[in-house]
Amino acid sequence: MKISIILLRCDFTDELYELTKNACKTLRADECILIDNASTVGKIDWGDIRIKNETNLGYCKAVNQGFKEATGDIIAVCNNDI
Repeated sequence: MKISIILLRCDFTDELYELTKNACKTLRADECILIDNASTVGKIDWGDIRIKNETNLGYCKAVNQGFKEATGDIIAVCNNDI
């Protein structure tokens, strides 16, 4: 069974990104889909951003982009607001 994790980034710190990236490894996710939703804080060029939005599309539209890209049987969404 393949696990996909969608991580939406909009202006959160690099430390929080590292924490969530490590969570992807701990959960043994097969893919982590990182979506940058027009961030202006932290490192913009992380290198592993799959989707980069030039404008903030809002939570729902940005997460739906991740669902379209995900290939897992199980898809989890990580949100830094939770």
